Amino acid sequence: MARRSILALTMLLLALGGCDRDEPAPPPPPPPRDPIAERLQSLLEREAEACDVPGAVLLVQSPRRRWVGAAGLADPRRGVPLRPTDNFRIASITKTFVAAALLRLREEGKLRIDDPLSKWLPNEVLDHVANGHRLRLDQLLNMTSGVPDYIHVDGWKRLVRHHHPEPYEALDMVNFIFDAPADFAPGEEWDYCNTNYLLAQMVLEKAAGNSMTAELRRLVIDPLQLRDTFNELHEPRPSGFGGLTTRGHEAWHDRPYDVTEYNESLGLADGGLISTAADLQHFLQALLHDRTLLRTDSLRLMMKFDRRQDYGLGLDRTKTAFGPSLGHTGDGAGFCTEARYFPDYDAYVVLLTTRTGNDLYKRVLEPALSLAMQ
Repeated sequence: MARRSILALTMLLLALGGCDRDEPAPPPPPPPRDPIAERLQSLLEREAEACDVPGAVLLVQSPRRRWVGAAGLADPRRGVPLRPTDNFRIASITKTFVAAALLRLREEGKLRIDDPLSKWLPNEVLDHVANGHRLRLDQLLNMTSGVPDYIHVDGWKRLVRHHHPEPYEALDMVNFIFDAPADFAPGEEWDYCNTNYLLAQMVLEKAAGNSMTAELRRLVIDPLQLRDTFNELHEPRPSGFGGLTTRGHEAWHDRPYDVTEYNESLGLADGGLISTAADLQHFLQALLHDRTLLRTDSLRLMMKFDRRQDYGLGLDRTKTAFGPSLGHTGDGAGFCTEARYFPDYDAYVVLLTTRTGNDLYKRVLEPALSLAMQ
């Protein structure tokens, strides 16, 4: 009887011990293949390499699908892969944000878009700016002012080749074109000019009684809940130069040169914002599709395109195989960017790259949108 009890007890203990050993869970099934997503990823990787772009993020959205992917490296020196959620300098796409903020100030009754600059800026500035006493705010925003562009001045070019961790003021850059002759009389011609938006920034800050950074946040960034958009140097982030984690490159001496730590008049109205592909798509959707950011009359003013260049107030219109596209291009401070809305197809393309002056957008636009429509 004792032997039977011992045997039974042993078998019970073995059974209980077996219960303590967890059986390995079966591996989760692989996600279903998405041939369109794979082709988009392959397209981005192939064309980024062909354009010698260190890193790129592409977002395409149509009523049928939304896809965002990354190719290349955020930091080639350390081999850090780029992520679709990484921040990029958006360069001149900043101008669309600034124009929208000024139009919202107009809606608050704080200024008129056709105000003369003499209403807001002192003679100490206007006496030294070409056409200064004849200019209106809208002529700054639509690039018909005739004011020279400060980025073509040799003194500015020498300045930006040096590390300067503190932010500049708009007037610091406007000083470079003091007493330079006008390129043309106001309204007579069209020419893209960054100085226009520095003067517009000075008007914005005077009319609002606040900094441009604070007004962009109050009027545009916070209402749209753009959590990954900020003004470099003026709004520091946890890591990187002004919060930038991706590295920007320019082609100096026929090779990519990392200019992330160079302050090319960063943080100003002509190109100071940093954002993500998702935030830029959301901004365009709110502005141009949902039309929740501006009133109808304000958006009509923004979209009054100059017939010579199809440029409105901080917004351009270009012809494509998919009809007109509305948005803006950015190129500078080591980055080249595009943010576009295609109203005929209710579609969006945002491309962010870490090298200036590249043709990646032209190479991916049509194949990427075609795939997104499938």
